[in-house]
Amino acid sequence: MTSVTDAYRVLRERRDADHDTSTAAAVDAFTAIALGMSAGEHQGPLELYATFAIAEQEALEGMAALGAQLGDTDASTAVPDLDEAGRLGGLLCEVLVQQAENSSDPSRRLAVLNAAAHAGRIRDLLA
Repeated sequence: MTSVTDAYRVLRERRDADHDTSTAAAVDAFTAIALGMSAGEHQGPLELYATFAIAEQEALEGMAALGAQLGDTDASTAVPDLDEAGRLGGLLCEVLVQQAENSSDPSRRLAVLNAAAHAGRIRDLLA
């Protein structure tokens, strides 16, 4: 399982790569957020349960917009730092908007913009 910190680093490195490479990094970033937020639901402070649940749902929906789904999960995932997860959501939003701007396929552009909207909601929720 990739940590939120590692996912941020990889996405930042691959943001200008070809479409398939940057999309794979975006899916990995959404996965890191979803798994981290799931861990937060189970291990985090009770007062943040709703925040973890909403951010996890946004990550899952962002993955779905990119045509991916969460596979088997590792129960030992650590609860991520919410500031780091929020920064990852922000970077993810930027990368996906850039991908959409460069896409010539209208249906693909819409799917990527939908994923960017979910990433933006994660960024805003965790700000």
